[in-house]
Amino acid sequence: WTVYAFAANAFWKTGMSIYNAFKAQKQEDMTVRAIRHSNLVSAAVSILALQTALLGTFASENVDISLYNTLTGCAVSALSIAVGVYMVVKGRKQLKQIASEKERYGE
Repeated sequence: WTVYAFAANAFWKTGMSIYNAFKAQKQEDMTVRAIRHSNLVSAAVSILALQTALLGTFASENVDISLYNTLTGCAVSALSIAVGVYMVVKGRKQLKQIASEKERYGE
């Protein structure tokens, strides 16, 4: 039963993090955006952990568990890197915009 509870938690976490990540795009505060995007990566890690648990519990003998876990782990790592790069680029762009506004208005 524990695996099913973990699955429910992982899917709930994934759904809510996707919803909140889209909702955070409307926010001006980059801190809120960063937290929401970090939650999205955390949800992806939860799905990876769920896959590992499910394959370990229910997989037959002829399934290559390590291959599937490696592929999913690579996808989660790529998502994590992509989210990190996106946040850095977006943050630098916003900092440049703030600096140009300060320069324009003489603050």
